[in-house]
Amino acid sequence: MYAALKTLQNEIEEASFRRSLQQFLAWLRNVSQPMATYFEKEYASRPREWATCFRIGTRANTNMFVESFHRTLKEVYLERKQNRRVDHLLSTLRKIARDKAYEQWIKAEKGKVTIRQRESTKRHRQAESMPSKLVSRQDAESWQVQSMNDQAKIYQVTRVDSSVCKCLLRCSLCAACVHSFKCTCLDYAIRWVVCVHIHAVNIAEPAAEDLRDIASNEIDDKREELGNFIQADKELQNDKELEDLKRSALAAIAELTDVIQTAPSKDTVHTALRHIRSATAVAKGLSIIGNDHQYLKTKSFPPNKRQKNNNVSFLQNEKQGQ
Repeated sequence: MYAALKTLQNEIEEASFRRSLQQFLAWLRNVSQPMATYFEKEYASRPREWATCFRIGTRANTNMFVESFHRTLKEVYLERKQNRRVDHLLSTLRKIARDKAYEQWIKAEKGKVTIRQRESTKRHRQAESMPSKLVSRQDAESWQVQSMNDQAKIYQVTRVDSSVCKCLLRCSLCAACVHSFKCTCLDYAIRWVVCVHIHAVNIAEPAAEDLRDIASNEIDDKREELGNFIQADKELQNDKELEDLKRSALAAIAELTDVIQTAPSKDTVHTALRHIRSATAVAKGLSIIGNDHQYLKTKSFPPNKRQKNNNVSFLQNEKQGQ
């Protein structure tokens, strides 16, 4: 029964799936009527949720990425607090997009290989061992690739976009990409990766060197565009933080005004005035020199970490000599 269910689930053609489904239900009624009733109620009535032929191009065969993102949103960014404002949620989602873009930029600059790139390289190595006679051109935009394991299976590879792809999922060895080709195999339909058959087509008919150079330059432009987006978002975040600080400072000044107006003695006003003048002088000075005020920061040590002074004075040396 397990083999029959997996065969039914992995069927790519819709017509063949519906025919196989009716045959499976007829066989199941003879084997176990309760099981057949349960399967018809829970699965046969909604095949679009589990059959492969209805899920081609979904780019995922599990919901693990969705659950991982939901956990990150709740625990990391919302800190397990209940959110009731849509504007706060949108701001949080923008922060997540900024952080993810920044992580992608770092991985691209470090040359770190992602899971999809690793899977693509693995399939390229497998395609290198395929004989070239298994690949046959049908027309200018389509090929037929015979399976190495089952010679009766033939997969159709079609070019869907003739332009050079700009994404980072593009194979660095043969210039194959999921945005430029599609295949009728199960690996491409569910996982949406550059399958062995697409790699075999690109190995049998490699792209021109100038196209590879163009794609490499466009990937560099993509990285630069991503860096500019991160910088612009960071500047926007800094401006927002500056406005929040200004509002906080003005609120504190308004509160100080109320306190001074109800001050009980002259000493209170004199003390407050002295601190106000000091704060005003510091603000004016920092406004003049801008952000270049690193020399104002002094290095301090806790009492148990203070360094000893090794410079012994002349009088101490003279006393020790006596």
